Amino acid sequence: MLIRIYFQKFIKWIFPALKELGILLAILVSEFILLHVFELFYLKYQLSASILKSLLKGFYYDFLFVALVSLIILIPYILLFKISQKTSRIIFYILNGLIVIISISLIDYLKFNFIPLDHAFFAYPINELAYIVNKSIDLNFILFSKYFIGIGLAILLPYLFFKKISAKQTTIIGLVFILSGVFFTKNLNPSRRDYPNEKEFNLTLNKLSFFAKSSAKYFIGKSEISVVEFNKIASEYQKNHPKFDFYGLNYPLEHAQDTSNVLAPFFNLNSDPPNIVIVVMESLSSAFCGKNAYLGNFTPFLDSLINHSLYWENFLSTSERTFNAIPSITGSLPYGDKGFMQLLGDDFSVNHSSLLQVLNQNGYSSAFFYGGWTSFDNMKRYFEYQNTDFILESFGSDYSKIEKDEEGFSWGYPDMSVFERSFEVIDSLNDSPRVDLYLTLSLHHPFQPPNKEHYDSLFIQKLTSLDLSDEEKEKTQSFSDILATALYTDDAMRHFINEYKTREDFNNTIFIITGDHRLGSHGIKNPIDIYHVPLIIYSPLLQMSRTFSSVSSHANISPAIQALLYNKYDIQIPEKSHSLGISIDTCQSFRNIHKLAFMRTSREITDYLSGEYFISGDRLFKLEKGMNLIEIEGNYLKDSLRKELNRFKLINDYITKNNLLKSDN
Repeated sequence: MLIRIYFQKFIKWIFPALKELGILLAILVSEFILLHVFELFYLKYQLSASILKSLLKGFYYDFLFVALVSLIILIPYILLFKISQKTSRIIFYILNGLIVIISISLIDYLKFNFIPLDHAFFAYPINELAYIVNKSIDLNFILFSKYFIGIGLAILLPYLFFKKISAKQTTIIGLVFILSGVFFTKNLNPSRRDYPNEKEFNLTLNKLSFFAKSSAKYFIGKSEISVVEFNKIASEYQKNHPKFDFYGLNYPLEHAQDTSNVLAPFFNLNSDPPNIVIVVMESLSSAFCGKNAYLGNFTPFLDSLINHSLYWENFLSTSERTFNAIPSITGSLPYGDKGFMQLLGDDFSVNHSSLLQVLNQNGYSSAFFYGGWTSFDNMKRYFEYQNTDFILESFGSDYSKIEKDEEGFSWGYPDMSVFERSFEVIDSLNDSPRVDLYLTLSLHHPFQPPNKEHYDSLFIQKLTSLDLSDEEKEKTQSFSDILATALYTDDAMRHFINEYKTREDFNNTIFIITGDHRLGSHGIKNPIDIYHVPLIIYSPLLQMSRTFSSVSSHANISPAIQALLYNKYDIQIPEKSHSLGISIDTCQSFRNIHKLAFMRTSREITDYLSGEYFISGDRLFKLEKGMNLIEIEGNYLKDSLRKELNRFKLINDYITKNNLLKSDN
């Protein structure tokens, strides 16, 4: 009897709080549903049965997220409610406003980057976040109105509806959320493997839930490893990489230099060392460049250059963003936890060597040309560490930046301006031989090339002329801004090469052209496609052109170039190397002899290629000709590849944190 009395008192005590909480949770889930509908129209999804199905699934995941939130806030909210009902409401609606603002911002991020934001937000250094925010936030009337109207509608409409519901009903609603949070929130986000494309997956996803869960895993999932455990892992790693002649376990990536000169048969080198010009093109993708461009060929100049070059049609970047391209291309370097360039600081830098350092030490002058903020991704510090002679940071009044986007942001100067400015610098330095690295910028959001109307018109003409089905043309049309900009950046490359042809040093120059990464995950045909970029080596010194179907990556470029110069000119190179990759594969038939881990935008390392097998998350694939993937079952093989990947991840993390990449000898 006494227990029943206390229970009744407890119910009477908690009932008003549960009633209020039920209304607030119902408002919150309604907000997410409204935001999902807003996303459907804001991102211009074409209505279809599958899109509507994804939208309805999205409502379900909105409900699950709010159910989990109800568990998290239950006790704090009840206590706050008992202290002051008015204060609890005020705090809730303030948080509601923040949730709407954050959710709209996450939808904006998806629109401009084609992927939902995860813990990558925390992977960026504070100074880079401040730079982006400072450059991109323009508190104009339109931007203010979007957020103000979004907050107003998302809160007001559900409130007007739910305030008319009875106290008993709202209490039941609160209990439904709480019980659902207890029993049904194990799978809070949908699985990518259940969706045929990224568009349907992204629409289903609750962006805030995805961001919150990924961020929580990022901060909680870190652990330390003992020296004994590390040595065991390093030993297993070395056994699994028999192509390297390793020196020992203290510096587990250090091995003897590979001087096999696989590029020599294709070149007729002069007596003087050649200039090396590396052009890393923003978002240059095999999807629209090269012989197997499934979106259609939108780089006519580069496509023509391929016919006079060494061309790798099955080539891969080591990550899906720019931060990893330069260290991989110039040094075949490990990734650290946020990209190798972030490992260089005022108080701590990971000792390493690179192709740039080797050439600088052998009489080469060096330069880095980029149209944006050179400190982004810590690029400037990286090139300073390589003893780069010149880093472009000033353009002057003769050049104009890329047009600002609707948020008031411009990344920097367009590609044509970077190339033209570089010729002014090169002519003033007049040094030879040189190693110059260009990082282009135009093929990036907001995709606003100079004379945009001209390139939009060229895109329509090109699309009309392509031998594509109506369905394929519709898919390509969804990339119209990107591909119109690709036509511009291809024109800039045409201008660059043609200008070089008028120079005396052209006949002794090797051009290495590749993409830093694919154009994003939007429209990818399979999980490895996100890394698929072309590699073109063009030079008057070539004595033949070739197309290679074998798979290689950014990590294989610097070992190949270093060996080419070492064997011909006897340049001085370190006895030991710590490159992740062996030299590039020049087999013309399709195969993969490499082992390669990939870093995602989130700075997670979840994808791994070993021979003919590829794992992405919990999925196992067989790699086939044309970079096609066939998903297969095989728990033993999957576990074996996961172990290989985990060894790399542990070694990558340990050696970069403890400065064990390069020994003093």
